[in-house]
Amino acid sequence: MAWLIRELRRKVNDEGPAVLDDDEYYAGDSIKVTCTYRDLSGTATDPSSPTVTIWDSEGTKKVDGETPTSTGVTGEYEYIYRIPDTGPEGVWRLEFAGTVGEYISEQSKEFEVFITKRIWTDDELQGYLDTYRVHVRRELLIEDKKVYYSKFGMFEDDVTLWNSDSADASEIPSDSYTANLVDGVFTFAQEQDTDLYLDGRSYNLHGAIAECLEQLAMDPNKSREWSRGGVRYSQYDLMEMAKYHRSLAGARGTMIVRTYRNRY
Repeated sequence: MAWLIRELRRKVNDEGPAVLDDDEYYAGDSIKVTCTYRDLSGTATDPSSPTVTIWDSEGTKKVDGETPTSTGVTGEYEYIYRIPDTGPEGVWRLEFAGTVGEYISEQSKEFEVFITKRIWTDDELQGYLDTYRVHVRRELLIEDKKVYYSKFGMFEDDVTLWNSDSADASEIPSDSYTANLVDGVFTFAQEQDTDLYLDGRSYNLHGAIAECLEQLAMDPNKSREWSRGGVRYSQYDLMEMAKYHRSLAGARGTMIVRTYRNRY
């Protein structure tokens, strides 16, 4: 559920963007930076002794010559780093270095760090999500040759497909199909020509977003109008955004965790 929590935080303006590979990050974010080493002819080449160094906005080394990880692609290395909760704010610099042939290769990247207060913890956000959860049990999927469709989407990654809705049903191996859990679509390499059934947990993300926006708007500790990142917000703006997400969420009420069963 980590990806849902990140998306939820971004949409309700909780602590800013958490997308990796952006140029702006917030204290506490984890960043993943990728570098490709090349020789003088421009050909990707694995270096000897690759390193990563990170300086904060005050010039203090936060990472000093640590070793990045190869992605398995020739010349491509990555490094994951968690920005301390205390920052400091400002422009940070990250540098990859390594030896390619007889030459030292260096590549730098700058990113800006901001500090902002967390409004909700992961557990609190998970609570909002869980109130908009649907337990799906033995849903008969819609068949279209190689592709099967669920009525639901935004599934957790523990979805299971079965060849029948009976107690002795056999599980369909997960490596036999490609799953799009956001859309609830399952694609096979060959036509199956049989009914398939699904077990899983689906989330109404728009309903959870609306709930968070409404709580933000009603927060007595927040001023009636405030700005973040050069954008100004008010309680009215948040309630209008909440109405929009409510319209996308449908008629489901809050604080109800449903169980959908194809067969009783």
